[in-house]
Amino acid sequence: MGDNGNMMSMVSISPDFGFLHLKGNPGLWIEKNTPASHLLVKFLHLDYEGMKDDEELQIGESIGSLSELTELTINGTEFLKCLPKSMATLKKLQKLILEYCINLLDNFDVLMLTFTLTCLKLRDCEITSFPKSLTFLFRLTSLSLFICEFLTELPSSLSLLRRLTHISLKYCERLQSLPYTMAKLLNLKKLSIKGCASLTELPDYLKVTHLKLIYSSINFIPSDLINLRHLHVSVDFLLEASFENLKNSVYLHHLSI
Repeated sequence: MGDNGNMMSMVSISPDFGFLHLKGNPGLWIEKNTPASHLLVKFLHLDYEGMKDDEELQIGESIGSLSELTELTINGTEFLKCLPKSMATLKKLQKLILEYCINLLDNFDVLMLTFTLTCLKLRDCEITSFPKSLTFLFRLTSLSLFICEFLTELPSSLSLLRRLTHISLKYCERLQSLPYTMAKLLNLKKLSIKGCASLTELPDYLKVTHLKLIYSSINFIPSDLINLRHLHVSVDFLLEASFENLKNSVYLHHLSI
């Protein structure tokens, strides 16, 4: 399978399940393996943690040959500046996970993933604002923001992601508000908020059926959550009046405190 010192070392591959875990640029692995091997890869994890800046470590256009790829995780790099244009040919790529990719979102060409991506997870990417370009991912059904500690708000244009069914916000400690336009997300079923200490209220008229509020500063549950079926909440800050409001949630049948 190949190894080239610090430039590329394969951690693991499981042909039965299509997992490939590489250290850095996948180009060398792609070059040293046959097209038949390329077709086995469905889940690719690129680990850049601890690696130094080098032009050859940038993800090359050869990644386009992984035509069966459905999930891509990129972890731990400050110097990865952009994704290759050949990713537009990855017609089966549905899930993108970016971890500790501090500069990548500044030059993220979202248009090449518009027609395929359904799930986006950002972890510890040090974004100060939600990239407006991401609202062009109109097929997105799941959005997860984890430890985006400098993020203070989400844009009103979030409502353009009309297919969203699940939003997860975890440990975004400076996040202060959610846009009122979230009421336009008619397909949004699950909203999970955990460890967002600066977030104090929810938008009105959310259509969610599943709501989780853990270790947040939200102290009031709106009375207009008429579709709510499952509620998981920590009561540290919750006002007693919130439980009165739940009387309007006639479909609520699961409450966890």
